Amino acid sequence: MKQFLTKALTTAVLSLGMASAVIAQAQMECIDPKSDQPVLRIVNGDRAKPGEWPFIVGLYHQGYGMQFCGGSLINQQWVLTAAHCWGEEMAPKDVSLHRSAPDGQLNPDGRSVAKLIVHPGYDPNDANVHDIALVKLSAPFDIPNSQLAILPSKEVEAKLAAVRTCSEVAGWGSLEMGAASGSRYLMSVNVRQLATDVCRQSYGGGVRSGTGPHLCAGYQEGGKDSCQGDSGGPLIVRDGPTGYLQVGVVSFGKGCALQGYPGVYARVSDHRDWIFQQVEAN
Repeated sequence: MKQFLTKALTTAVLSLGMASAVIAQAQMECIDPKSDQPVLRIVNGDRAKPGEWPFIVGLYHQGYGMQFCGGSLINQQWVLTAAHCWGEEMAPKDVSLHRSAPDGQLNPDGRSVAKLIVHPGYDPNDANVHDIALVKLSAPFDIPNSQLAILPSKEVEAKLAAVRTCSEVAGWGSLEMGAASGSRYLMSVNVRQLATDVCRQSYGGGVRSGTGPHLCAGYQEGGKDSCQGDSGGPLIVRDGPTGYLQVGVVSFGKGCALQGYPGVYARVSDHRDWIFQQVEAN
């Protein structure tokens, strides 16, 4: 099996992976889910606009003094993130969660972890399968329901996030592979939904085919991707100006924005029932 890296502290997660000058000047085509028409997007990402990602949070390690992963508010007191963000060195007591300030930096008004629930099927030695976790916050954030991330069913995902659909991913991760630190400001980038077989060709048995636990997004040409520090962050497809349909959770990849290695995400619809069950029971 090929070696692949999760997108957290020392590996790869969202921001914008930089590519060669040729790729950086290219335009790549994906499909708008509403019009079903091709859309050209400039390669690499941009600084997120104020209020554009109201539900996104950054996970901050107090001891290390750094943001190391991302997540999304699925209700006022629960955050969806990646299981691999929580290794032995990431004790919940040392982590605080912060929303984006108006300027895109982490808002200092954070919340501590009241409860951490890692998917019981998560296995870092088996393709990072079921790479999701839930965090219950010590206190809710003041955010209206209309600004929360919505977790679509498989039927909705199939309709609005089909292959070639434009999707978006955001975070405070590194702006290029191997960078010593992440971005000071929230960044976002457009990526294309790809068939899981595309990622399976790149990562071998490290990706499950079909509509199972993995989702593939990016460009085979490279140039746009999540990177170190973006793990756990949301991959969304917009259903209207404020309909944030979260279809994926940043999981792993090889490097950042490398040609032939799109990003791999935990598929939200495959874990939707488990997520709702945990939130209702806790």
